[in-house]
Amino acid sequence: MDKRFFRIFLFSFLALTFLYVGIIEFFNPHLTGIFNYRGFEKWTTNIEYVKYRSMEKAEGVETLIVGSSTSEAYHPSDVDKLYSTRSYVTSLGGADTPSRTVFIKKAIKEFKNLKRIIYIADFFEFNKYVAKPQVAFNIEMGQELPSYAKPSLLKFIRYYLNHQLLEDSFNIVKRKKKNKQIEVGSNGATSRSMVLSSVQVEKGINNQLDDKKMGQLMEYIIENSITYKTSVLNNFEQLNPTVIKLYEEILDMAKNKEIEIIFILSPYHYEFKKRLKEIPSFNETYAKWTSLLEGYDKMGHVKVISGVNEIFSTTERSGAWRDGIHYSREAAFHLLKQGLD
Repeated sequence: MDKRFFRIFLFSFLALTFLYVGIIEFFNPHLTGIFNYRGFEKWTTNIEYVKYRSMEKAEGVETLIVGSSTSEAYHPSDVDKLYSTRSYVTSLGGADTPSRTVFIKKAIKEFKNLKRIIYIADFFEFNKYVAKPQVAFNIEMGQELPSYAKPSLLKFIRYYLNHQLLEDSFNIVKRKKKNKQIEVGSNGATSRSMVLSSVQVEKGINNQLDDKKMGQLMEYIIENSITYKTSVLNNFEQLNPTVIKLYEEILDMAKNKEIEIIFILSPYHYEFKKRLKEIPSFNETYAKWTSLLEGYDKMGHVKVISGVNEIFSTTERSGAWRDGIHYSREAAFHLLKQGLD
């Protein structure tokens, strides 16, 4: 009886395991590539993968814009106008340095005329030293990552067995029925904003907010500061050496290909930064971050633009902000112009 029960249990377990793996791999072929069936690829929910593959179709790109959601303000059309170029943006929500490195490698491979990389540098990057799951656990993007920037095998197993991945597979089927695809333009831009704030910016980066609008902005600033203090910048006591190593790798790749890099140090809103200063190690770590990046300006193929001390980031009531982190397209344009000097 015990042996029979064990056999039934083992058979059921294996059957369910094969069924689970089959569903995941059939609808998400870009995970491990076991089946390599691409029938549902167009309806994937992995925007990182969609952007990665869309780079293969972009033509004549000379300038790459790299960054997290803050880089959404650096619109390709503005870059094209200022630098007389053709640009492609790879803005990704919460983009860590390893993930950005993957896209830079892809750009160097696909864009034969690449002359310039505009890198919107975020302070939080230096507290996130492994690639996000959507990139790391993708068979194509993951192979571009150095081993020291990959999550552990245990994290992959947890990700693979997470019920959300199964739900995502069924969601892909629904998206196929509705023909719902992630639309990425020829310049890499998408129609959907990554910024959740409903606050509308003022025209002119030096304009001030009235009491009502300032109150609305402060709601987002307070909410974001709590998230940053408890999660994003949690236990952030030093610049992670893995991230520094990746920056050096990016610098070397660009130098070898004679590509100019423009680093733009993305600022925080005055009130947001004021709240982050409540973190004991913030002031010291932030100073080290600015010093490290500004030091790259000494390299022949690098320009560094710092938004840290710009008037729109040091003025309490600046109307250039959506929340404590994301600023206006006009403010981004102001920083971009400094790259022409």
